Amino acid sequence: MSVGRLGQALRLWAAIAAAGAPFAASADEPAAERYKLETSGWLQGCPSPAELRRAIVSKLGWDPFSPRAGATVSVAIESDGGRLGGTVELRGASGQPLGTRSIPKSNRKCAELSNALALVVTLTLDQRAHTDAAPTIAPEIPPSPPPTEAVLSTVALAQPERPRLRWSLALGGEGGAGVGPGAGLGAVIAVEARGWRWSGALEAGGDYFSGASVPSGRVWGLLESAAGTACWRPLLLGLSFGACGLAATGLEQAEPTGLIGAHSSSRLFLALGMRLLVEVPIGGDFSLIANLDPAMPILRARFTLGDETLWQAPSIWLAGGARLAYAF
Repeated sequence: MSVGRLGQALRLWAAIAAAGAPFAASADEPAAERYKLETSGWLQGCPSPAELRRAIVSKLGWDPFSPRAGATVSVAIESDGGRLGGTVELRGASGQPLGTRSIPKSNRKCAELSNALALVVTLTLDQRAHTDAAPTIAPEIPPSPPPTEAVLSTVALAQPERPRLRWSLALGGEGGAGVGPGAGLGAVIAVEARGWRWSGALEAGGDYFSGASVPSGRVWGLLESAAGTACWRPLLLGLSFGACGLAATGLEQAEPTGLIGAHSSSRLFLALGMRLLVEVPIGGDFSLIANLDPAMPILRARFTLGDETLWQAPSIWLAGGARLAYAF
């Protein structure tokens, strides 16, 4: 690193450390409150306010923002010629100021300033969430030894643990092949508990299958199912991904047509598999979840006419879907 860039990194590090003066805490402020995020002074070429929010969520490990929150975090970029600085201001639910932290103007890239502002917000909200009173942003950083780029990167990527359990309710559609005769399409509702990098969900659904041709007729299918998942949920670029274990069971009903002497019948099925998912925030407490579910039936549904097997579930099936989730 050049001497100029080292000096610039040191000045930025010192600015963040100097911003560590404590916010004045209000005794009635809750420790795990949520905030509205307000931005001002954004310049062309800077990371957008949406990118700032994603950076804060990624560093913090949970989403502290809600448009209905009473408390507010205001982030402003200030420009004086080619010199850039910024300010973070925290206000309580009744609008009372809780403190302001500033990064002095200097010759720096806007992306570097945006990352420093995201770090100030992250450290502030994390310590407020973990204590009853609003503490300092961090212990004072000793002036020596000088911080290196590796040290700055390590601090910026720190992701503290989320302080509380949350729940979500989701409603959406699903489809699949191999679960019943023909291609399936249906609806699903799910309730999910979310913690630090994990989630567990229970869901129920219903599917209609397009049918499979058999000698002298056709077999249609209806499915009523229930499933449970346990997921590991890492964060990447502000998105939540999931790798899950899946267990599903249900009652599958066959409706034959064109077959003499055939009647509708029901069979139990049981399957174990996995789920891969990605969750995209779309505003406030709402998000969109897309999933893909490969699974292997343990109990395979089979429909017969006399001694003849009309249709039997294959040894592997694949399902997927998308749903709208609301977290509370």
